[in-house]
Amino acid sequence: MGLSAFEYAAIYWLGDQNLWQVELLTSPHLNKPWIYRQLVPILARGLAALGIRIDLALVLVVTISGIGFYFALRRLAALCYREPKLDDTAELLIILLVVLGLVLFNYGRLPYDLMTAWLFTLAFRCIALGEDDQLTIVFALATLNRETAFLLLLFMGMITIFSRERFAFTLKLSLLFILIQVALRMVFRGNDGLEIWMQPELNLWRFIHQPARTFFHGVIMAILLWIVYRDWNEKPVFLKLAWMYITPPLVLLYLVFGQAFEPRTLWEGYPILALLMLPTLHDWLIRKEY
Repeated sequence: MGLSAFEYAAIYWLGDQNLWQVELLTSPHLNKPWIYRQLVPILARGLAALGIRIDLALVLVVTISGIGFYFALRRLAALCYREPKLDDTAELLIILLVVLGLVLFNYGRLPYDLMTAWLFTLAFRCIALGEDDQLTIVFALATLNRETAFLLLLFMGMITIFSRERFAFTLKLSLLFILIQVALRMVFRGNDGLEIWMQPELNLWRFIHQPARTFFHGVIMAILLWIVYRDWNEKPVFLKLAWMYITPPLVLLYLVFGQAFEPRTLWEGYPILALLMLPTLHDWLIRKEY
């Protein structure tokens, strides 16, 4: 898994030919809104301060994020499916599902993508276990990494709306989110760029005028959704709730604020999609063994 994550990062950001891009992505002078995604640049600059060249530092951070995502996904799978020890088939499938994510979301990759997947997976596990202290730390890091951390607030708000104590905790996290985002915008208020990158009309134009590419993306999406919804009633309630409350707003964000044919903006929901596909794929492989 480490080799896959390293290759994923090294192709884009390791070597003299990529050094200019790495220096730009980790610079405090990067344009808005990308400058607000500071966790990975801070970690890379921290490693660079120890004498590691900045491109290797960035690749190490991204590689560790990929490895962390894999282990977090394993732990979340064991929790949701109540399996203290996953069998060999499930272990293999989780590796393949992580690699599938690297393939599906490789176009236009950015350094914070795998960190997003890792932190969201950790956050889902903390929410499921009610580990508030750990969740506070993970959520703060997720907010520093990318503003889409607010999706976790939407999810928590929906599943805790009838619990006064849990809803109060969600409000505290909301305040933390606001404080971090305001601080980032104050620190980098002088940077060039736009606060919000919004182009739904252009995205629609691209989908319409590139029918073959749109059809290809649609087919892949249809296949994934078919696997997700197969035997839907037998899948864990927590994963189904996360899917229902995270996916619709995430897709809307992709269409309005993202770039057409750049599904890497959907990493936040990929841990849930992967684990909803896991039992169906597992059953198919098990049956083939007999």
